Amino acid sequence: MATGKKALWLTTSKIATTGITMIVTMLLSRFRTLEEYGTYSQINIITTVVSAIFVMGLPSSVSYFLNKADNEIEKQRFLSTYFSFGTILGLGIAVIIFAIYPLFVSYFNNDLLNTYKFAVLLLPWIGIFNSSVENIFISYNRVKLLIIYRLTYSVMLLAVVAAFSWCNGSFYTYMHVYCALQVMFVVGLYVLTYFISGKIGALVDKNIAKEMLLFSVPLGFSNIISTLNIELDKIMVGRIFNTDQLAIYTNMSKELPLNMLTVSVTTLLLPKIVSFVKNRKWNEAIRFWGVAIELSAVIICFVSAMLFAYSDTVIRILYSDKYISGNLIFKIYTITSLVKITSWGILLNSSNNTKKIFHASLLTLGCNFILNLLLMRWFGIAGAAIATLVSEFFGIAIKLKYSANISGVSIRRIIPWASLTKIVCICAALCALAIVMNKGWNAVFDNQLIGVVISGFVTLLVYVGIMLKPTKKRWRELNTY
Repeated sequence: MATGKKALWLTTSKIATTGITMIVTMLLSRFRTLEEYGTYSQINIITTVVSAIFVMGLPSSVSYFLNKADNEIEKQRFLSTYFSFGTILGLGIAVIIFAIYPLFVSYFNNDLLNTYKFAVLLLPWIGIFNSSVENIFISYNRVKLLIIYRLTYSVMLLAVVAAFSWCNGSFYTYMHVYCALQVMFVVGLYVLTYFISGKIGALVDKNIAKEMLLFSVPLGFSNIISTLNIELDKIMVGRIFNTDQLAIYTNMSKELPLNMLTVSVTTLLLPKIVSFVKNRKWNEAIRFWGVAIELSAVIICFVSAMLFAYSDTVIRILYSDKYISGNLIFKIYTITSLVKITSWGILLNSSNNTKKIFHASLLTLGCNFILNLLLMRWFGIAGAAIATLVSEFFGIAIKLKYSANISGVSIRRIIPWASLTKIVCICAALCALAIVMNKGWNAVFDNQLIGVVISGFVTLLVYVGIMLKPTKKRWRELNTY
């Protein structure tokens, strides 16, 4: 299969699995109580943070070591060591969690967590190998198998959630079935890897294990900082507010799949920008990056504006009326989603200045922590969302400052500020227009969704009329590079 076709199939399957994941979230939100969904959120917070700390970027070593291996025997020894070491590590993490579990229960002030200790003990081990699936299959050029594996898992998870929602099954039973499904697919990964590689066994090669750790630990520190940045507001909300409020906050802050466009664009940009940077053609790299930023902004800014305008309807569709009290948090996060228009550290990555990205992430984490403490005291639970918004833009400013320093190009020129400002202003104006039109249509129709569809369609036509010509121009310019 050609590279372009692989990329297309992988992107298509990712869109499909992301869509299924959103449906799963919708069903869980609708058919589980706020207390149950809040407890589920706490389980995810614990396992995500603990895994980031103790797994230390281990799954990222798979692609590197498999692709550098000289022969199949080396690959088999690496995979045998990886699976054995990962299993031992998962067991060790479970022992640590078991020993300190009362601290988690006390921190979240939720005795219901004791009921689901089994899930918290299992999920870190499951996470190690779930994070390895793509790297293993792609390294062996088994893209079709990867797509089948991911889609099968997603469809089966959806079937389980749908069945429990339809039968109104208990959340306790659901969590057992959910964990059993996860274990089944990890065991399936063991078996599939055995047949793909030809042979793997119980082996821990000390030299390979040492190399894995030397490679993954530095990446692990960056992963810890990144994970804490993402989870910090939920960690602090979970401590200060009750389980029901955490459930609302978790869904309102959930990242909608706007970043799939950015990931795709960045994947295409990176090789070209690396080439420009290697040849010290900073102006070309910045211009090329700027054009891509404008094209991403055209889509992401408009989608964010429409999510902001119709936030109450979106919340009801995605999560039900139980979550409507989180409307303000959802609106703040739609503004935060504007940071997804590009990868702001792309010049630093391209010039091998990854330490500066780590420094920027560390400073952002510090800013986020301080702002959470202050703003939650002043604005309540919405303060956590404001803290995330401000710290995200603070992190962008730092990365742009570092990028300007290494490129010798001023911050005023490093990204197309004028064009971005124009796009944001147009989208803000259309957001206001959509809100006004929607109120008017709601006075005519009893069904709120009809007003959203009509006013949204009119707003889209106006936006296309305004942006079509300049977007075509930028698209042609991007293709000249």
